[in-house]
Amino acid sequence: TYALAQEIESIKSHDIASLRQDWYAENKRMMSSIRTAMDEAIHRVEDNASTFQETVNERVDTCTDDLPMVQSKLDGISDQFESNRAELKRVEESHKQRIDALFHRGQQFDQRLGDVEGKVNTAACNIKSLFDE
Repeated sequence: TYALAQEIESIKSHDIASLRQDWYAENKRMMSSIRTAMDEAIHRVEDNASTFQETVNERVDTCTDDLPMVQSKLDGISDQFESNRAELKRVEESHKQRIDALFHRGQQFDQRLGDVEGKVNTAACNIKSLFDE
């Protein structure tokens, strides 16, 4: 029985050592697989980041190339706006002068009309006094 116990213990020890070696081998294989997967993922992320950076740089370059043209158009629009503003001021001033002139003429017309009404009233009084006599 002692020999049998030793044999069982030997098998256990041998099996445990074998299992331990298998576990370490499997662990090493899995760690290697994980490292490989991580490295591949990192490379894909780096490639995607590089592609994204290139796209951004191209768009920035395009915008930078278009900037002088846009600035020129804005300058033209600004000049046109200033010209329109100056023209509007001239038109407003001319309109104000015309309104003032019309108002002044209206006052003169009112004064002449008042003078004519006064003369008509005087003439009517004179005519009435002639009929009354």
